[in-house]
Amino acid sequence: VSDRGEFLFAFNYSCQPANTTITVQVRWPVREVRSVNDEQQVLFTHSNNKLILTKRLSAGGIWVVRYDRK
Repeated sequence: VSDRGEFLFAFNYSCQPANTTITVQVRWPVREVRSVNDEQQVLFTHSNNKLILTKRLSAGGIWVVRYDRK
């Protein structure tokens, strides 16, 4: 956690893939979200101080993203 950005870790402990929607309360407007796994930009919605991400997580998958302040 810092004033410039934060990390989010998502785990799928299931033996099946999962379509997920992840909502995080944020303290500031978000400029960019990037996957730490592959450095690709991640599409997101930012509304009412909430960051909303969607992702299909593979069975046993882990997704790490960094979201940065505007």
